Amino acid sequence: MKRFTITLLFLTIIIFSSKAQDIEKQKLAYLYSKIGYVKFVDIGYDKNGVDYLISRGAKESQDLVVFKEFISENFGWDFIVTDEQRKQAYSSCKSICEIADLRWSIGTFVSDLLAVGHYPISVDFNFCDGTNVHFEFQINVNGTTISLITPMKKALAKNLSRPEIPFSFEEFNRKHNQVLFANQDIVELLKNKKEKNEIEGVYKLYSNTRFSSISKVAIIMKDDKYYILNIESLYFTDDWLYGEIRGELIPTASDKFMIGKLANVQKIDMDISLNILSKGLIEIENQVTKDKMTFVKLL
Repeated sequence: MKRFTITLLFLTIIIFSSKAQDIEKQKLAYLYSKIGYVKFVDIGYDKNGVDYLISRGAKESQDLVVFKEFISENFGWDFIVTDEQRKQAYSSCKSICEIADLRWSIGTFVSDLLAVGHYPISVDFNFCDGTNVHFEFQINVNGTTISLITPMKKALAKNLSRPEIPFSFEEFNRKHNQVLFANQDIVELLKNKKEKNEIEGVYKLYSNTRFSSISKVAIIMKDDKYYILNIESLYFTDDWLYGEIRGELIPTASDKFMIGKLANVQKIDMDISLNILSKGLIEIENQVTKDKMTFVKLL
């Protein structure tokens, strides 16, 4: 009975291990299927990226150097670290789907035997459709290891290299929201609208234009609802159609204040508030991040 239990446990471990390996291969296949479409990976250090890297020091930035080389050699994607790099990437991309987010975290040293051990590492690739590809493995080191560069290269090559199973290159199918007033000139429609509230009109983004894909929007009322419609995109022009709904607004007790939702570049709705600052000037504030965008009324 004891031998049977041990054998069963052994078989269970083998089956489980095989399934886990299959899952990892499937994740790798999906990751590599995006090679032909994605152009950049953004590691999210924003405008302070350079200062952040300098503050870490040369030894602590080894992981960035290794990842950059690995991604470049295996995927052909360019790295986005600084604010300026991000702005250039946004300007050159027709879709947010051409940019993937990359995050990684290296844990503390775990000793298996004296100075021999490993650093656990987790790696995440995030894509525009909400897909997350997550990997966990370890960087094996020994007591003579001063630099993590060589062990990291080995760990990445072992765990993130091109899979041995066949895969096809895939593009992202970007969803589009409803288009109001299809095949109509919204500017002309607003010009000719007889009864028009103060908030209705065409607006151009005036401030905080760094990473918003908005250039011009229209605010218009239809069926007792206020809609924010896309007129012109600053970046990612393939992602937004003319007249596509970017957001909705709800009036409040104040005629100078509204609440609602506005879609970000990933087309995820953000809770917003809208303030009419003065005639022809409005401010939209993200209720979570508190970022503000100022718009000037053109019509």
